[in-house]
Amino acid sequence: MENNFTEFINDSVRILIILDSLKDRKSPNTTIYRIMLYDYYLRFPNTMKDSQIDHSEFGENLDEHYSYFNSCPDIIRYRRSIDYLRAKGLLTQIFNQSKVVYVITELGTEAIHSVSTTYKDKLTCLISKVLPELYGLSDSKIWHTIQDTSKDHLWNGSVDNED
Repeated sequence: MENNFTEFINDSVRILIILDSLKDRKSPNTTIYRIMLYDYYLRFPNTMKDSQIDHSEFGENLDEHYSYFNSCPDIIRYRRSIDYLRAKGLLTQIFNQSKVVYVITELGTEAIHSVSTTYKDKLTCLISKVLPELYGLSDSKIWHTIQDTSKDHLWNGSVDNED
């Protein structure tokens, strides 16, 4: 139970970091699917950005070795975190054309900026490097990149996260 609660909190923090970094975009496109795709880069930085990150910042992560098997996100898990954040008033949903889009609220921005941990700082730095590369890509292009990169790491043995 404790491990599930920790994962739930980590998921919620990552979602808030993603939405906070996107709050100044003119047209929000942060559907739950897009959030899950962006979050994959935060959950498995050594897999997705292997040559572009400082491995000492993220250290050994056993989950990285199995990232391919997590490349199909658990929609129920994300839905729980998003529903919790909505209930707390930290994010809101907007109906944009035929999509449901999520946007961080002022309270959510205050909450994520009040968190002072090395985990949050590392993720904030990582998301600032990752998102500009992903903005213009379609969901399917990001999905295929995740699949291909994860599969490459699976077949090549593991992620190179040792200095």
